[in-house]
Amino acid sequence: MNLGAGLASVRHGRTVADLEKRQDPAAPSLDAPFTERMAHRTATSAGRARYKLRQQTVEPVFGIIKQAIGFRRFMLRGLEKVSREWTLVAMSYNLRRLHNLGVVLKTV
Repeated sequence: MNLGAGLASVRHGRTVADLEKRQDPAAPSLDAPFTERMAHRTATSAGRARYKLRQQTVEPVFGIIKQAIGFRRFMLRGLEKVSREWTLVAMSYNLRRLHNLGVVLKTV
């Protein structure tokens, strides 16, 4: 039984042809399916540059909130209350960050 028979067209990794510079492909028609339009976006140099921005991560912030602040679950119920609770958690993170950076807040 060959489990990988249906996945013959799916490759992992890149080939030399993938790394060579090439012209941007022609834009698909306006009535093209979404998958074709998305494939075109990621095939153009501008689309690749824009998509690469997604690799920036904010996960360390969530790790700090979980580990250093100890916030692992919401105590309240309901979207409005959870939103307020998250605002307090984010504010405490930001104040802690400002303190660690040595920022002096001026009061009016």
